[in-house]
Amino acid sequence: MNQILGFINQNIAFSLTTVNLVLAITLFFQKDPFSLFEKTYEKAPSFLKIALEEIDKFTLEREGLEKDKMLFTKESGKWKLAIRNKDFLPDEEKIQTFLKSLLEAKKFTVITEDENRHTEFGVKGNEAFVVEIFNKENLVGKFHIGNLATGGFTYIRWKDGKEVYLVEDNLKTVMGRGALDYFIQKKMSSQNFNSNEISSIKFNHLQDEKKSYSLLKKGEEWELESPTPIKLKKEEIDSLARSLASLSAEEVLLEDPPTDLTERNRYEITYSFQSEKGGETVYLQILGKDKSSYFYARKNNLSTIYKFTNYSLKSIVDFDYKKAQE
Repeated sequence: MNQILGFINQNIAFSLTTVNLVLAITLFFQKDPFSLFEKTYEKAPSFLKIALEEIDKFTLEREGLEKDKMLFTKESGKWKLAIRNKDFLPDEEKIQTFLKSLLEAKKFTVITEDENRHTEFGVKGNEAFVVEIFNKENLVGKFHIGNLATGGFTYIRWKDGKEVYLVEDNLKTVMGRGALDYFIQKKMSSQNFNSNEISSIKFNHLQDEKKSYSLLKKGEEWELESPTPIKLKKEEIDSLARSLASLSAEEVLLEDPPTDLTERNRYEITYSFQSEKGGETVYLQILGKDKSSYFYARKNNLSTIYKFTNYSLKSIVDFDYKKAQE
C-alpha cells in the first residue's frame, strides 16, 4: 500500500490522468451515448440466418390440415406454387413481402415458456399456421404463427421450442390470413403493363359471329381489322383497354366450377401487350356465369379456373364496336 501511495505522490500528473480516464470510460458505458449496448427489437438477432435469395423452397399450412399444404418452389429464379396437387401461377410480389417479413422477425420478447399456454397464443392447434423454410432441401427454419397481439404484432413459436415470442409485425396480413388462394396470381397480366401498352384486342362471340371483332392499335389510334377495316373512337377503345389491363379475378377456384352455369362457352377474349420490357398475350375462355352473376374463366388454356365479378367482365363482353365508330 505504501508503495502505491509513494508511486502516486511521485507521479501525480500520470495518476490524475489515469483516474480521469477510468472515470470517463465508466461514464461512457453508463450513458451509452451511441446506444451501443441498448437492447432493442431492431438490434435483436433474427430467427432466420439466411438471405432472401438463398430460400428456394417453403411450405405453409394450417396445423393439422396436411391436404391444404401450400408448396412453394423456386426454379430459375421464378416461384411455383402447388396446392392439392394442382399447379398455380403465384403472385411473386406477395411471396417476396411474406419472406422479407419472416427474415426481419427478431428473437427478442419472450412471452412465456409454458407449453400449456401454446394454444392460448395460437402457436399450437387449429389456429396455428406452420411455415417451413428450406435451402437446397435443408430445413433452415420453422415458424408456428399464432394469434395477433395488441398493436398488430404476432405471437410465434420458433421451430419446436417452448418459448412463445412476440414479433413486431403483422404476419397474418402478409400471409393473407392463410387463405388458400392468397398467393395465387389473380391479375390476368402477369407483368405490370398498363392500358397504353395493349396493342391488339380480339373478341370471339361463339354463338353470334356478327358480334365478334378484332382491333389493332396503330400508333396512338385504334382500327377495326375485322369484320370491316374502319377507324374507331380512341376514347371508347381506351376505356376497353383500361378494363382489360386491370382485369383481376375475385378468387381462384381449387375445385371445379358450378355445373349450372348460363352463357356457357360463349365468349373468348385475346389481348396482347407490347412495350420496351417485352410482350405478353392473354387468352381468356369464358366458361359461363352463375346464378349470382359471377363469371368463370380459364386463362391461356391452363386448368386454373378464375372467378370474376359481374362488374369487372360485363362491360368487356357487352362491348359493341359499332358504337365506337367515328
